[in-house]
Amino acid sequence: MTRLPLLSKTITALLVLLLTCIATLPTADAVEELRYSCSAQVYEAFAKEAIEVFERKTGIIVNTYVSSSRTAVSRLMMDFSDVASTTQPLSHKRIEYGYAQTPFCWDYLAVIANTTCPVNDISSKNLKKVFSKGITNWKELGGMDHKIYIVIPATDTGAFKNFDSLIMSHIELRYDFLATKSTNVMDATRYMPDTISFISYGATQNQKGIKILSIDGRKPGEKEYPYGQVFSYITRGEPTGAVKKFVDFAFTEEGKEIIKRKGMNSIQ
Repeated sequence: MTRLPLLSKTITALLVLLLTCIATLPTADAVEELRYSCSAQVYEAFAKEAIEVFERKTGIIVNTYVSSSRTAVSRLMMDFSDVASTTQPLSHKRIEYGYAQTPFCWDYLAVIANTTCPVNDISSKNLKKVFSKGITNWKELGGMDHKIYIVIPATDTGAFKNFDSLIMSHIELRYDFLATKSTNVMDATRYMPDTISFISYGATQNQKGIKILSIDGRKPGEKEYPYGQVFSYITRGEPTGAVKKFVDFAFTEEGKEIIKRKGMNSIQ
């Protein structure tokens, strides 16, 4: 009878020792993660490649949500992300609320058509007429006697807002097809021969089935090309920690090389 309490004490002591050993075992380092809401234009033109290099270099995992510029900033404000990217300037009200904007890239806004289209150049005046349906046939631009089909990105995208402001001067922009994401216009243009659209120049690099139209004899990247947009990061206050590392990557040699290779220009 006296052996049972002794056995019980021995088992208890062993359990305590075991738990102590488990508690002191070395643990794997926690993986640092970052939530990123990214404009579709920025993602295709820069972030898709940059994130891969950044993760490999820093070990920080970037969980990316691709959307319109407006949605990306809204997700940051709702605390669904730690950093956002946009092709739109931050409003004064949001700056007053403590949000910070870090511009890192100058991109061109490119007008695109299917590679089978014989038209290579369009004037700024005719471009506005096309997208307001004043011109509806490629024949009027020196092309075939085919109807022009206009494809545009969703109206909450930076691409739409920049095009509307820079080219249309807020004359009503009319269209035949609306893409949910700005970069989806490239797929539509690739598979529909008589379409015309617009998108980030950086996003068009290495894309098959589409070509860039000259505007007034100038292509994106050439001197005095008239239309451009800025890529920026948006953060809650000045970036710190992993967010700062992520933002700063765009200004490293690796980040600048990606920007240059995509035909865009670094800021800074």
